Amino acid sequence: MSPGQIGLLSLLLPLAAIAENPEILIMQQGLARQDLSIRGSSGSGAGISINGIDLATPYSSRFNGSLPIYGPLLATPGSHTNPEQSGHLIGTAAFQTEPLAEQSSIALGMGSDERYRISSFGSSTNVGGFVDWEKARNIDYEANDMERITGGAVARFYLRDWRFDILSASESKIYGAQGHDGIPANVYAEQETDDTLVLGSAVKGDLNGSYLRAGALFRAFDSDYLLPTAGFRNEVRSRQGSLMAEGRTLEIQNISLFLQGKLMHERTSGDLGGYQRTRGSVLILPEFRYDRIAFQAGLNAVFLTDEAAEWLPQAKMELSVTDNAVLYAAYTERVQQPDFQLLYGADPYHTADSSLSLQHVRSIEAGLHQFLSARMDWRAAVFHRRQENAWDWIKTAVTDTAWRAADLGTLDVSGFEAKLNYDAAGQLRAELFYQWIAKDDPAVYAGLYELDYPEHYAAAILRWQATPEIELTASQALRSQSENAVRTGTDLGTEASLGLQYAPAFTQNIRLSLLVENLWDSDFQPSPGLQSRPRSVSTGITVTW
Repeated sequence: MSPGQIGLLSLLLPLAAIAENPEILIMQQGLARQDLSIRGSSGSGAGISINGIDLATPYSSRFNGSLPIYGPLLATPGSHTNPEQSGHLIGTAAFQTEPLAEQSSIALGMGSDERYRISSFGSSTNVGGFVDWEKARNIDYEANDMERITGGAVARFYLRDWRFDILSASESKIYGAQGHDGIPANVYAEQETDDTLVLGSAVKGDLNGSYLRAGALFRAFDSDYLLPTAGFRNEVRSRQGSLMAEGRTLEIQNISLFLQGKLMHERTSGDLGGYQRTRGSVLILPEFRYDRIAFQAGLNAVFLTDEAAEWLPQAKMELSVTDNAVLYAAYTERVQQPDFQLLYGADPYHTADSSLSLQHVRSIEAGLHQFLSARMDWRAAVFHRRQENAWDWIKTAVTDTAWRAADLGTLDVSGFEAKLNYDAAGQLRAELFYQWIAKDDPAVYAGLYELDYPEHYAAAILRWQATPEIELTASQALRSQSENAVRTGTDLGTEASLGLQYAPAFTQNIRLSLLVENLWDSDFQPSPGLQSRPRSVSTGITVTW
């Protein structure tokens, strides 16, 4: 999915909000699943947080991009690599919940791929609920159909100086997975998932100043995977429980202190086997500010089941070179254990490796952020990271039928990125983004995730309120993907979308919409060997009251 693809049938998904930020690359597999990539990471290196609480799918990081929540409840996520806001190995798509309002709506949509959708949402200023159903056929291969139903409730209330958010959602989804995740294009696979999420958070103060925040999360993610021709079935149940508390003190004599504690417990059962582990961390990050200089330096202590404690240094310095320009440099270290599928999961086309080690990432970056005017700003950054014990699913020869989980050793990654934002009081919004990534090239035949990344990626997003009734959205992405022997098509991706929303002047509560996806009918394979979705057209109507 290209960035900026919003509204219409995609409007109600959090995926559409992610697509509004071109720094977070969505590696789409059909309609049902997607991987997230930040600065060339694999799906295991990038993930999602809501109100500061990190989400995980303990069984497999393939589902890190899944989120069973009504999209408009969440703001467009930031892309964070700094230690305070990113709990994932490389970067985090950090969502915040949006305020509620007195409103109700129902949306109907239909489009190519025999795609149909019905959604309903209603809320007061304190509570709300939603139901969302979608079905599609012949998504990329004729056998790959999909049906999904999502529902949930949300509440927001205030008590003295505290704001409380409670979110509960559940999603059941079944879809054809032929060609997904390295499965041969001529082999039918079927995936069924049940995802339940309950989250609560409380915050006091301003997140950009002094504040306190705490939260808790429970997630149940069940996977049922079927390969009919091989007589293979794999049912896995995974559970995540998390607690988080953090805060920043008032600045006293130019010094403040950021403290953060996190605790996560993961557990799996079923055909994979019964496994569990716990991760805890304490981040202590003092900050000193004087005149135009701000400096942070601290330590993140991480405690992991079956691993020695890790003491990870963190540092960042900012220099305000002018009133509207800031130079910065940062150093971070992070660690992460392999997901349980990499360690123990196996099927006829994937072979796990229980000996995989803890991955340790050391990152350094430097950049500039400047406001050119009240409407325009730009930023640029260079970065380098060293990933020790990097993992991927690989093939070592053309004759290999199965992908093997492997330790790639030490992987050096360097890159540059730049972004320009322009916002003319909501009438015209434009974003331009470019990123270059260079990675070491291990001596393997093909890699599925870590070694499959865009070496060059450029994106443009335009949203124009042409008249009070008409809004146009256009996006164009260009990518030059790393060479991969399993990718049978071009290495050049030209994803584009074009959208139109029309709100007739004679009524205040109807919105009509039209969306064209894969505008140029590109045959670029978003995942090696997976046929791309052809050009598709969707229409929709939303009624609010």
